[in-house]
Amino acid sequence: MPKVAIVGGGVSGCACASVLLKDGADVTIFEMGRGFGGRASTRRTREIPGLLVNHGAPIFDASNTDFEPLLSSLLEAGAIQKWSGVYASLEASTSDVSVEKSVMRYMGTPGMSSICEKLAEGVTRQAQTQVTGFEWNSETWTLYDRNQQNLGTFDWVVVTGNSLASPRWRQTFSTEPPLVAAAETIACPELVELVNAAGALGTEPVMIAMLAFAPEASECLKKLPFNIAEVRGHPILGKIVLQELDGPCPAVVIHSTSTFAEENKKTFGSTSTAARLGGPADSNAEEIVIEAMVDAFSQVVKKHIGELPTPIWGPHLHRWGNAFPEALQGDQMYAEVPQVHFSMCGDFFSKPGVEAARIETAALSGVEGANSILKHISPSVMKPNL
Repeated sequence: MPKVAIVGGGVSGCACASVLLKDGADVTIFEMGRGFGGRASTRRTREIPGLLVNHGAPIFDASNTDFEPLLSSLLEAGAIQKWSGVYASLEASTSDVSVEKSVMRYMGTPGMSSICEKLAEGVTRQAQTQVTGFEWNSETWTLYDRNQQNLGTFDWVVVTGNSLASPRWRQTFSTEPPLVAAAETIACPELVELVNAAGALGTEPVMIAMLAFAPEASECLKKLPFNIAEVRGHPILGKIVLQELDGPCPAVVIHSTSTFAEENKKTFGSTSTAARLGGPADSNAEEIVIEAMVDAFSQVVKKHIGELPTPIWGPHLHRWGNAFPEALQGDQMYAEVPQVHFSMCGDFFSKPGVEAARIETAALSGVEGANSILKHISPSVMKPNL
């Protein structure tokens, strides 16, 4: 039974793992965050039991026919459902709202992380595990964590994001990007080329501020004529997401513009993975960013709801440093270097007809990457899996 290590527990990694597991591979996913989901994650808190806050992508749409089988299986399993909210745009200068045309969208049930939880059923998963070392041993890989502990030996390695090859890794964790260090020690020009290409990709970061309110605040927030609104013409606000309006505590997730996030690129949430692994956050800078985002939100919605209620949880800050990655263009949704048993997949891959930085793109990339791996480790496989 071939052993495969997948680094990254987002949609791409979990979709890849699902296909490999069904074909009999022994799969382990390593995720440095507390839970699985990546940018389709759901925040939980002990402070308010039952509160679920989707602090990454709140919903998704599906336009690629290749994604339909996986979409149908997630619907049938109850991991997702059709989203029936109102999607709109909000003009910052006037607070006027324009409802956008109806597009079929979906949400995770009960939260967005349910997508990855379902895809990764039966897969060995190790959360809060930061892979920082890759050692190639002629036929296998040995992985190491940040404490140089051996995480195991594997026949194939899949990396599901470009962060491990990016200079952003050095800025956040003050160490050499792990894939760069690995490529430098292996005499494989193809691996070096892939790592360099992935590491050179730019990104649009986003800051997230999360707030939850007492149940009675629901009626106030329901006065807003949308559930999700893209904010136009504001230097700080990019998107407003209302959640749990009929749940235990209504919640609001405020998304910044990429410009604002870039201006505050050294600021991240004190409870984030970056703070846990890269060092403590600057609490003063964090407070300034949160105050700016919440104040901006309260001003653009004042026309509709009056004064913003006082939150009972938060505001909490989270930084998505790689929220919207640039695309690595090609004719397939993954990249691989078979001679060293290495693959990359993720939503930063794009091909004609498939846009980068989408949930369905991440899933398709994981599936295509897995099917290609199976051709190398299971020559008897004659047809793709989905």
